[in-house]
Amino acid sequence: MRSKILSLFLLFLCLMLLVNLIRSWLHLARRGDIVKQSQGRIEDEKEIQDDLKRKLARAQSQEFIERQAREKLNLGREGEVVLILPTISLPPEVTPTPIDNSGNWKKWAKVFL
Repeated sequence: MRSKILSLFLLFLCLMLLVNLIRSWLHLARRGDIVKQSQGRIEDEKEIQDDLKRKLARAQSQEFIERQAREKLNLGREGEVVLILPTISLPPEVTPTPIDNSGNWKKWAKVFL
């Protein structure tokens, strides 16, 4: 009887250890997925950072600065004449007045009545 209780206790202990081992393994697998996702995000952020570095280098170039000064600030180099043309706007269209072909007596009637 005693050996039976001892074997049941050992079996229960082995099952508990097995359950805890499986839980730990699943927890570790989930953590591995989180690490992979984080590494993917890090790579995406590095690509964005590289793109921003390229844009910064381009924005700091003399050519970019000169183009922005010409286009946005209407500036030019020494000796150049900056010509600013007025914007072309179409003349307003005249709206046609409706022609009233009714007789004079009807027109007078509209005025007084």
